[in-house]
Amino acid sequence: MKEYKILFSGTAGAGKTTAISAISETQVVSTDVANTDAALKKATTTVGLDYGSITLDSGDRVRLFGTP
Repeated sequence: MKEYKILFSGTAGAGKTTAISAISETQVVSTDVANTDAALKKATTTVGLDYGSITLDSGDRVRLFGTP
């Protein structure tokens, strides 16, 4: 079994957490907190790291990481 890692990176509000949540087979581990920047126009923002994972048909695992 092989293991792969994909890092989602981008500006605040780009959709990193949403993308990981959409494809992860496991419940996403998220470090979101209340947003204090009104310019972002969203209720929460990630301050640590988002994590999810996918197991491919081959049995290989893909780990998904989202940066703040």
